[in-house]
Amino acid sequence: MTKLSPIALGLVTWNGERFLRELMECITTQSFSAFKLYVLDNQSTDKTLSILGYYAAIDERVEVHIDTCRRGFIEAQREIFYRFLKKHEYCAYICDDDVYENDFLAFHYSVLNNSNIGLSYSKHAYITETGSVSIDDRCRAKYNGCSFINPAKFLFYRNCIPVFFGVYRVKDLVSHMSNFRRVDKFGYNHENLMLFSLMHNSKISYDATVRFYYRIKDRKKEYEERGYLKAKGVISQLIWDIRHNIDFSLVCMSIAKTKNSSSSTYPAYIFLILFLSFFRYTFYVFVKVAILAFIKRKAK
Repeated sequence: MTKLSPIALGLVTWNGERFLRELMECITTQSFSAFKLYVLDNQSTDKTLSILGYYAAIDERVEVHIDTCRRGFIEAQREIFYRFLKKHEYCAYICDDDVYENDFLAFHYSVLNNSNIGLSYSKHAYITETGSVSIDDRCRAKYNGCSFINPAKFLFYRNCIPVFFGVYRVKDLVSHMSNFRRVDKFGYNHENLMLFSLMHNSKISYDATVRFYYRIKDRKKEYEERGYLKAKGVISQLIWDIRHNIDFSLVCMSIAKTKNSSSSTYPAYIFLILFLSFFRYTFYVFVKVAILAFIKRKAK
């Protein structure tokens, strides 16, 4: 029986040819070589499969699968976890447009392999479509160790980019994958729900060195092309956000009640954070969008 690589990487693709070669070079040249890359292609129509086929032919660690249907992002991420990632000791999700330092896997493997950490993640930077790199306040550390402060802060900041793209201990992640799902028909915050659940029971390790670069693109346009979102007016967007954030808050409260809550004030504390978070992610966003729309009209 062939021994499994300790780290499994999951890559879901759909028409990602533009940056895919850069991503594949970053991964296949990692200083830590004991990994398996599982690719689940969501029926791409561009040159994505040709690029993947090239790397699969020259590197036995790359395994490409074409999905049987056009799944949404959430469903595809769950599918790749249960079909492939779950059988390994550690796992990570990667995207076809991001960039990684050469020691990304080596560093996080060292952290996980020498501790009882459930998730190891690094400081990130942003990289534009033209390759310019920037670091701003959103890139700073917010979660570390094991404390009820972690999930509470996470609810307020919802800064899931560096955390989601860390490396997980599979046995820690597997019990929280049921929360990697749509909260409601609106279909976002799924990563936040899973991570919020994970943070209640797992220790988290943060590294202040930039080892991961998140690609800045027009995500709204991309999601509309994929059929995930439809264009909305300012008022309809506000109503949409309010309904979703109510649903998200209720689910988070139910998770908080079922996890370890040593203090009787903990649910009340979480409720307060959810209340503040609700206003931040509904009315604050509404005012911001309305001001930008007004400026845009005046500029015409």
